[in-house]
Amino acid sequence: MVNVFHYAFDGPWSLDTNFFNIPSVYVVYTDNLCLEVGETEKLGQRLNNNSHERKKVWLKKAKKQPVKVVFLRVKNKQDRLEIKKQLRLKLSPVFGEK
Repeated sequence: MVNVFHYAFDGPWSLDTNFFNIPSVYVVYTDNLCLEVGETEKLGQRLNNNSHERKKVWLKKAKKQPVKVVFLRVKNKQDRLEIKKQLRLKLSPVFGEK
């Protein structure tokens, strides 16, 4: 379990983990850089294998540092969008919507 502000996220997990298809807010990061904050109805479909369109640029930006993922299970889409918005403001990820 990893606390991200006042949220208790599951993880950290390696980027190559096979995730279950659960509704989640997720954070992709290295030890010193937040790469992405996102939300999805199906975490596994979004992150497993090379399904995310920015996975290659995350790895490039990480410069051989381990890339980790934490996720927070959130069923309600509006809640996911609000949490994602809050976290993006606080974490300033390198990638994603501005």
